[in-house]
Amino acid sequence: MGKEINFPNLLTLIRLFLGPFIMYLIFQENNVVAMSLLVIAWATDVGDGYFARKFNLTTEFGKHFDRLVDKLLVGFVFFAILLKHNSTSWIWFTLAVVVGFVVMYRFVADKGIQVTKLGRFCLGIQLILLLVMTYGYVNNILLSVFFLSVLIPAADYLRIAASKQAAVEKKQKK
Repeated sequence: MGKEINFPNLLTLIRLFLGPFIMYLIFQENNVVAMSLLVIAWATDVGDGYFARKFNLTTEFGKHFDRLVDKLLVGFVFFAILLKHNSTSWIWFTLAVVVGFVVMYRFVADKGIQVTKLGRFCLGIQLILLLVMTYGYVNNILLSVFFLSVLIPAADYLRIAASKQAAVEKKQKK
């Protein structure tokens, strides 16, 4: 485990701790600071991947931990926005989606699927939408687009995982 704690994984850990703090700032209506920390959190996401690849510091722990922390950060910020704006119907929908993602993640992670360009693009869309909503502009259109930006890459990852599973089963039959 000693090699697992390196600079890229430390950046990921920083992002993990920023999530609840950003959530607190949203509740305190300190939107500009919350937005600034959200940008810093995303910079750590870009930074951890860059440093891991550039300096050959990629670890199995980091691959899984980074994905999990990304989802936790988005979850903390999004739930804070939903709670602050009394979007209770969206909260129940979000909880159902999150439970689905926890189940899906295990299936996809077990197939060793890498993040796709579509996934990265949608994560960028999520960042932009979270920044806008953290500022205080929240409506059902933005919430719907946000969910689409979460569901589209998830469906793509499930498609890739199912394709890999079918290939494995086909190979085993031979």
